[in-house]
Amino acid sequence: MGPVREAWIKALDAQTTEAGQNINDPPPRRQNHMMLGSDPAAPELMTTILCQYEGALRCTASHGPSGSDLSTDAPTDNQGLGERFSPTDLVATALAT
Repeated sequence: MGPVREAWIKALDAQTTEAGQNINDPPPRRQNHMMLGSDPAAPELMTTILCQYEGALRCTASHGPSGSDLSTDAPTDNQGLGERFSPTDLVATALAT
């Protein structure tokens, strides 16, 4: 990584919100559940996927049943590291498979 890139990442890491929290700090891990069925009293849960922002425009998703992890990076043309699939790469992959 070059010195310009390192300086840019340090500048991003130094940015804070109005509340004083670093905007690149990952938020707490949260679960997102998707539900099937029309009866809200007896919903069937679909696959659980836990998503977390890791900072530096990188996210990780954990697939509940298999325990496998998937990381994404913003592409380099969007100031990301481009070391992993971008979210739009995954959309294209999902359509192709």
